Amino acid sequence: MAGQVRDDEDYDGDLDDLEPGINGVAVMLQDATCTPWVNCPLTYTNGNGEYQFNSISPGEYNIVEYDPVGYLSTGDSSGANDNQIAVTLISDVDSLDNDFLDTSQISTISGQVRDDLDKDGNLSDNDLGLAGVQLELSDGICVLGSDCRTTTTDIDGYYQFSQLLPGNYTIHQFDLSDYNSTDDSVDPNDNKIPLVLLASIHDTGNDFLDSVDPDYCTSPDPDSGYILTSSPANGESGIPLSLQTISITLSGQKYLYPTNLVLIS
Repeated sequence: MAGQVRDDEDYDGDLDDLEPGINGVAVMLQDATCTPWVNCPLTYTNGNGEYQFNSISPGEYNIVEYDPVGYLSTGDSSGANDNQIAVTLISDVDSLDNDFLDTSQISTISGQVRDDLDKDGNLSDNDLGLAGVQLELSDGICVLGSDCRTTTTDIDGYYQFSQLLPGNYTIHQFDLSDYNSTDDSVDPNDNKIPLVLLASIHDTGNDFLDSVDPDYCTSPDPDSGYILTSSPANGESGIPLSLQTISITLSGQKYLYPTNLVLIS
């Protein structure tokens, strides 16, 4: 049983391309009777990227390739591109050309979601990051909300998608509850940033600005029980607030609100 691991230099997943082999890649032969990394046969590719398992009994096997550090899988001879090739080995018949493609042309996308306190949509302001914001990365193949890659911002509002092949992507950002978008680093302001990711780069500065929604606070303040809104629902009564700009502290956090607000309980 044999094959080759090759360097997919143009990252197109085409096994017919004449590309060099990768040396020192771990390849394991697994079946129902062995335990990976305990007693399954293990070998490493030679200088030409070739590997081989000898004196193997007939049966059902999985050839598993482990991407070397700094590489990402782009294809294999089974077509699934999952670093596994299923083989039914027949007595006295060699199984050859069990090949894998990996590429080192991998990239990263990153950015930040910030709290636009003055609601001016200016990405140059030194605003603080927002933690816990969800983002999703689509590539034109995956389905949003299903199998696209997701992440959330860290405590400083930063996020990152790594181990990416070059191509066309769109970053989708989902506003926190009670927040609205005020700007993105790519117009229009629609919570989406489309980009063309080049090979072997770190694409930074894919930033979003959000601010507290001035129209409605959907959760009552736990201390006072009040909700701020500019559009009371049918049947709700409230106290008009006619100041041009008001400052209200709820649960220890200070908010600035525009005119035409109503305080309801």
